[in-house]
Amino acid sequence: MQIGLKSRLKLISLIPISLLFSITSYFLYDSYSNYTHAQILQEKLHENKLLNELVDSISQERGLTIMYLGKASKNTLQSLKEQRDVVDSLEKNYLSYLRKENSLNKEQPAISQNIKSIENSFKAITDIRILVNKHQTNFEDVYQNVYGDILHNSIQNLEKLTSNQIDNEIKSFSSAYISAVRAKEYTVGERDFISYYLSKHLKLKEEKFNTWLMLISQSSTITYDTLADTELVSDIKTLFNNAETAKNLYAINIKRIGIMSYAKNGRYKISSNDWFTRISEKTNLLSDVEDLILSAMDKRASKIQTDAIQILTITFIIWFTNIMLALLGYFLSNAITKNIRGLEHVLEKVAEDSKDEDGNVVAINLNTAEGTTEAYNLLERIIEQTKKEQLAAQEASEAKSMFLANMSHEIRTPLNGIVGFTELLKDTGLEEEQGEFVEIIEKSSENLLEIINNILDLSKIESSKVEVEDIVFNPIAEFESAVDVYAVRASEKGIDLGFFIDPALETPVKGDPTKLKEVIINLLSNAVKFTGNAGQIYVDIRKLKSKKKGISRIRFQVKDSGIGVTEEQKSKIFEPFSQADTSTARKYGGTGLGLTISTSFIELMGGKLDLESEVGEGTMFFFTLDFEEAESTNETKQNSYSGINILVQESAHKVKKQENYILEYLDFYGISYSKFKDLNDLKTLQKSMSYD
Repeated sequence: MQIGLKSRLKLISLIPISLLFSITSYFLYDSYSNYTHAQILQEKLHENKLLNELVDSISQERGLTIMYLGKASKNTLQSLKEQRDVVDSLEKNYLSYLRKENSLNKEQPAISQNIKSIENSFKAITDIRILVNKHQTNFEDVYQNVYGDILHNSIQNLEKLTSNQIDNEIKSFSSAYISAVRAKEYTVGERDFISYYLSKHLKLKEEKFNTWLMLISQSSTITYDTLADTELVSDIKTLFNNAETAKNLYAINIKRIGIMSYAKNGRYKISSNDWFTRISEKTNLLSDVEDLILSAMDKRASKIQTDAIQILTITFIIWFTNIMLALLGYFLSNAITKNIRGLEHVLEKVAEDSKDEDGNVVAINLNTAEGTTEAYNLLERIIEQTKKEQLAAQEASEAKSMFLANMSHEIRTPLNGIVGFTELLKDTGLEEEQGEFVEIIEKSSENLLEIINNILDLSKIESSKVEVEDIVFNPIAEFESAVDVYAVRASEKGIDLGFFIDPALETPVKGDPTKLKEVIINLLSNAVKFTGNAGQIYVDIRKLKSKKKGISRIRFQVKDSGIGVTEEQKSKIFEPFSQADTSTARKYGGTGLGLTISTSFIELMGGKLDLESEVGEGTMFFFTLDFEEAESTNETKQNSYSGINILVQESAHKVKKQENYILEYLDFYGISYSKFKDLNDLKTLQKSMSYD
């Protein structure tokens, strides 16, 4: 069975992505589950705080109630009423939170049952309060049957809230927290139990005495040494080991011994208020321990939730990216299939004109391995044929370049004879009309010679026979002579030619002065050709800072105010036999080879010829080259004329670049100068100082 190209592409692109999608989907679900568990943990911890506050308040109310039963007084009754208000307020807050959670969790049976249990418990508290106010109840009902059962059930709820944790650190916190809650439960139980017997001066029978001993042993059982959080363990130890705590625990033990001494006759020397206060301080200590553990649990729960959010976000991004990749793979496979179908169609057309080694027409079918192999073989034959044709074309091009070079060289020989004998003919006393004819012949011969020289240079460049010289030359002298060639022509057209050559170029350098001068002459020729009468041309040759020692970096710039070129024309202006447009060649003349030759020369010397231009605003050609500095014994002329003071007249209206060039020269040679614009300024300056 043949599997089509499209099916193969889908298998290649979609199967790995589908597998990765399945894996990331699992991790996304797992991350979401962890995030949900983290949220539930935060909710449970908040509920735990509310319930813990309620349990503490109920235990406080039980203690005050027992104190009131043992010894009724207005102060005790007032404290009891205030505590009842606190319990009622906390009960309302807790029930309000449970009802809210119940509505958000769609009437969960466990929450509804918890609400009902709390409501029943507080109904029992309300009933016992009435009996307490009327002194119609007893210690056992208050201590055990009502408040005791409620506290026990509430603490069991606290255990449920902190149980079944996934995180091991939260598990260890929960275990330590419940041990502290249980220790406080038994401590409060001991406080209330003994407070009643002290206030009534009742004897402790053996059964009640054993109950007390059990409460004492259980109230001292708290486990926190196994916690992994060393900082938390240290904080708990600090609470238990400070001097005030040790003093209070010691005092409690002394009071216990005193109570045991008089347990058989009930003649206790310790007041119930003193006992209640001492044990309450211990319960406060255990509450502080609970707060430390709960704070650590909160911190850990927040970290778990933050980590869960981060992991959930990352997995969701990966999961979503996989969906995008799957879609991208699907569309790309379709696009690739379409492109290959197009390629197959092209190859089929090519195959119609091609045959295999046996002379049979090649069948192209990219849906099969054999068809793909045949396509590769066809492409190899086409590439081989193309290489042969390219080699033949290259050989033909080289032959053409060689022919041009030979022809140009052969034509120059008789042409030089024509130019030479034309010069001689001019000196033979010709008539006026004959002289005009001879000048036309001379000018035409010179133009033809220039064209032939350009063609010869171009043919040498194309045949890679141009070599760059590396000789020592004086840059100032060579560059000045190149500009001097076109100074007369610029003057004939009334062109303002400004020329600045950096006087810092006084050190001889190594390079090819002939080709550099040819480039400058070509650029100046174009500038003069395309600049109208009364235009401006500025040649600026400057030495730039070089990071390499012993290297002179020089920037060449030729700027004119001529016709300029468009962006479209810039792209082809350096091509051979081309100018800005066909009408340009017709109007201004020339072969269009000057810039092509100049570009090649600059590239051979390690630079790049570039231009900036705006239509109607002129053109600026520029390039930068590095030259090795030659050794020289000549001293620098910089600041060599520092003793001379001169006056410089500025233009009254428009500042020309030549004026700035002059000032730069004066600054280099260290000449002091003052500027003036009219005769009045001149007279004033001459009065104040003598000028050279």
